Amino acid sequence: MITILDMAQGKQALDHLIAHELAHQWFYGILASNERDNAWIDEGLASFYDDKYEKRYYEQSEEDKMINEALGGVNKRSYQLPLKAVLHLQRTGFHKSIADSSRDADVLNYLASNYVAAPEGYQYLEAYLGEDKFKEQMQRLFRQKAFRHLSAHELESHFENASRQSLDWFFRDFLHSERVYDISIKKIKGQDLKLRRNGNFSYPSRISLFNSLDNEIMSLWIESNAQNKQSVELPLENFDHVVIDEGISLLDIRPGNNRIDRRKRFPALRSLNLLESEDTPAIGFTLGFMYNHYDRFMLGPALYNRVFPQAGFRYQILPAYAFGSRDIMGLMQLEKDLFIARTSSALRKISLGLNAQRFSYFEYFEEDLPLKYYKINPVLTFHFARDMFHYSSLDYQWHHIGQDRLQFDDVDFQAFVTGQQFNVHQLNFRWHSQSGLSQTNGHIQMQYEKYGQPFEENNEYLRTTLELRNRRYYNPGSQFFFRFFAGYFPINSRRNSSSYASLFTRGSLALAGQGFNDQVYEDFYFARNGTSQSRSTQIHERHGGFKTAFGAAQTIGMSNDLMMACNLKTDLPWSSGVFRLRSYLDMAATRSRQLNSDPLEMQFLYSSGISLEIGELAGIYLPVLQSSGLNQAYESRNLFSRLSFKLDMKAMRLKELSDHPGRIVEFF
Repeated sequence: MITILDMAQGKQALDHLIAHELAHQWFYGILASNERDNAWIDEGLASFYDDKYEKRYYEQSEEDKMINEALGGVNKRSYQLPLKAVLHLQRTGFHKSIADSSRDADVLNYLASNYVAAPEGYQYLEAYLGEDKFKEQMQRLFRQKAFRHLSAHELESHFENASRQSLDWFFRDFLHSERVYDISIKKIKGQDLKLRRNGNFSYPSRISLFNSLDNEIMSLWIESNAQNKQSVELPLENFDHVVIDEGISLLDIRPGNNRIDRRKRFPALRSLNLLESEDTPAIGFTLGFMYNHYDRFMLGPALYNRVFPQAGFRYQILPAYAFGSRDIMGLMQLEKDLFIARTSSALRKISLGLNAQRFSYFEYFEEDLPLKYYKINPVLTFHFARDMFHYSSLDYQWHHIGQDRLQFDDVDFQAFVTGQQFNVHQLNFRWHSQSGLSQTNGHIQMQYEKYGQPFEENNEYLRTTLELRNRRYYNPGSQFFFRFFAGYFPINSRRNSSSYASLFTRGSLALAGQGFNDQVYEDFYFARNGTSQSRSTQIHERHGGFKTAFGAAQTIGMSNDLMMACNLKTDLPWSSGVFRLRSYLDMAATRSRQLNSDPLEMQFLYSSGISLEIGELAGIYLPVLQSSGLNQAYESRNLFSRLSFKLDMKAMRLKELSDHPGRIVEFF
């Protein structure tokens, strides 16, 4: 057997790796198995025993040591990162059964199942049977099957015959099912303990009683009653708290509900609440700040729950005091996942969300009269997945928007503020596909709104859009980007208007995504009024995807009818590292009119230039060559004033990265 050891970083990691490879001399060397079909046997058992070796000779695992050193080395806490990674796959709905063939498993599930989940299962089985009995059965297995191939059925029969009991809960349910398992303590009264099981599994459980010093008093095993609810009569009266499966795990998806205290525990505030803790509920807390041109700097407490593994209910709340508008602004995001069994359906899960935000979007006469908006955004999403790298979602969103509106008194022309409300309905279908050197994303959207305007009756529109994005490597570290966009209004009462993205006409298709035409407040901008000041030259790659930031004064290329666009971008050969020098070409065909007296007609526009970008997060864009209509808009501008920039915090895709673990492969 040839073993490559150059992946290990550090003495302990190298020692651990050597122990693992030595274990393979027994599992699949002496005790052979089909490592392609049953990797949970050879890799699982080798990992089970190398874990025993590490616990015997090291106080901490390599992962725990790294985290504790980063936190100042003041404790030796066990964070169980590999186990949390498996729970993360379960909670996002991308996990597969442990016993899946290597041919059917993606790289993350192969690692999680065979190097973490299977060893955890063997440890649980050892605790259930007893360490001495488990060791005796393994030794007997070697004497009987040494230098022969061992099938999964033979391994199961050996343990069941030796223990004289059915172990279907381990060899059938635990190893072969994709369903998730959850046992929880509902309440305790005296010595009566009430349990609840979800997942239709008949797993045994270990109940441990602890005193107030967190010392274990006693433990006992209970068998499942094959029902959702179960009562257990505890043998002792004097104890402080009860824990299910302390120190062992059968991949309980929510280990945080495995403990109950006789004394009420209140959540603690933690400055870095990144990892889930089973012993103490906690609320993450840090100091948050934001900025825009109207509210200026905003400062406030950022509250959130743990980040890893992903929680079933997630929240991020950031109320902040705005020093410019002297008011309370902020953000809120709530999301609850409902899990669906994936045994017979591509439906991964259903999620319910509620987002809210409040900021200023305009100011009149400098700081004297800031205009504010708020948005409440409920979301219902159906998530689908073929595998880790091919998934999609269908969501309905309602955007309820209330915003200040500036009006003037008829007598003395004094400005005053009134309110107006808008209700926008969206249906979105998104998909993602990743294979080899290529990645494709798609988005189909239908957006409907019925709205009033200052001097006319109600208007309405139904806007349909299609967006396709593809990127592929043509060299190591160098990529080519392609984007296609098409938008059309099947219904638009303002189709023939020459007013775009204004009080009179909403929902217009824009050549470049800027603050003034983001009327649903889906992106964040430093400034939204569309003037020529540098803060208003911020763009987002939306609709036409152009990098030209002319502001609200120029409506060239905007449409209330039809738009098609193609955006090309490539890394230049000598560009490398975080900052990428890229060339781009944007092309669009739009049907619109400049004046109400003009007919609706098609126009073709293009713009090309050079950009300096940091991934999809930020960029600076310099147009070099463009069509005549765009050239005229640039005539009075110098080189510096033609620059536009992008800062898109959503492009970090932290939420998407958490919910789609396969995206982590993009970083390697």
